[in-house]
Amino acid sequence: MLVVISVSEGLNSEGKRLLEFKQGLGDEFNFLGNWKSTDETPCGWTGVNCSTSAGYVWSLDLNSKNLSGILSPSIGGLIHLTHLDLSYNEFKGDIPTEIFVNCSLLSSDFPLFERQSAKWSDPREDWEFVFASSVCGEIPTEFGNIKGLIDLDLFSNQLTGVIPKQLRNLRNLGYLELWNNSLTGPIHPHLCRYNSRLYTLDLSGNKLSGSIPTGIFNCQNLEYLSLVGNRLTGNLAPGVGNLLNLNYIKLDENNFTGPIPPEIGNCKELQWIQIAGNHFTSELPKEIGKLSQLMLLNVSSNSLMGPIPSEIVNCKMLRRLDFSHNSFVDSLPNELGTLSQLELLKLSENKLSGNIPASIGSLSRLIELQMGGNRFSGEIPPELGFLSTLQVAMDLSYNNLTGNVPAELGKLSSLEVLLLNNNDLSGEIPSTFQDLLSLMEFNFSYNNFSGSLPAIPILKKMNSCNVLIDANSPFQGNPFLEPLPLPEACSSASDRPS
Repeated sequence: MLVVISVSEGLNSEGKRLLEFKQGLGDEFNFLGNWKSTDETPCGWTGVNCSTSAGYVWSLDLNSKNLSGILSPSIGGLIHLTHLDLSYNEFKGDIPTEIFVNCSLLSSDFPLFERQSAKWSDPREDWEFVFASSVCGEIPTEFGNIKGLIDLDLFSNQLTGVIPKQLRNLRNLGYLELWNNSLTGPIHPHLCRYNSRLYTLDLSGNKLSGSIPTGIFNCQNLEYLSLVGNRLTGNLAPGVGNLLNLNYIKLDENNFTGPIPPEIGNCKELQWIQIAGNHFTSELPKEIGKLSQLMLLNVSSNSLMGPIPSEIVNCKMLRRLDFSHNSFVDSLPNELGTLSQLELLKLSENKLSGNIPASIGSLSRLIELQMGGNRFSGEIPPELGFLSTLQVAMDLSYNNLTGNVPAELGKLSSLEVLLLNNNDLSGEIPSTFQDLLSLMEFNFSYNNFSGSLPAIPILKKMNSCNVLIDANSPFQGNPFLEPLPLPEACSSASDRPS
């Protein structure tokens, strides 16, 4: 009779490597509690995936497990690893270079967070590296040796130093996300010399300097470019017009200068232009009117001048339009009201003049209207009372508006802030304002209003003494406006010696 005796060989080598890795970690909620030395393989452990045939560990995904500590070099012993996600934890210290020396199959995607838009038929063919934690030090140059790397996400860490030039060797890299670190130096000019597959480049929230290298404009498949919050200078070169697949460009809070190139009109797929907080000059190019997919245009806090181009009304998909804090002049395009998708319109702190177009009252989705600090004249169009969705604010302050306030504004029942101060408005404040049930802030000061105040609901919630005696009263500067009767307590308080 044949007797077969099975002898367990204990935990395999990759399991032992993982236990070494675990020893250096803090696991407050015991997510790794089923990582046990008594198992034969780690294939059933939390975050571990193995190949069905040979049982090798090809994926380690420990994102959002509240783990802490220093990463052990033992992770480099997982020589079949192709997916590593350690994002949203509290790791510290350097990234172990053993990963790059030993894990030669790391060939596609280093995701430090889960990316749902990137899908491959076999995840073992590519490498993704995602690491959003608290690691510090410089980005290892060895990343450039992982030829199949598709996704490199090292955002929200404490990385310093320069962006390694070796990353230009990654011909398959599709996503490079290094935002929210402390990286310095210039952007390498040849990130796309050997690679035309780069779709996402996000270097925002660092300390990068220099200009945007023209080599970036060779990234022909680039869809998302974000350089927000750095120390970048120079012009936005005409080469940006080569990025025909670009959907998003975000350059806020830098020190860019010069004009916005008209070639940006070549980027017909653009949905988002966000260049606020720079020093761009000259006129806004009329070619922006070619961007039929554009949903957001924010050029606020620059030094742009000249009229707002009438071609902007061709961007029928616009939802958010912010021209505030520039030096735009002349009147607004009368067709502005044809932007039926518009939810936010900010024009404040410019030198705009002329009448407020009545067509703005046709913006049936508008939530916020900011037009203060300009030179608008004439009467307030009663059509503005048809903005039934207006909620956040209507600011018409610091202009040259005249005439009576239209009673139709009392229909804005969802409006929370109404600023009409510092104009030349006259007549009575409409009694319909008693229907402004959502109003939380208002200012009618420094006009020529007369008559009595309507029973605006917010007055019942305010301290009458403060409203009527305080030097910052929202009614002051209207000498012909009849004051509300002071309550007795308020009168006695006003008679007290200071």
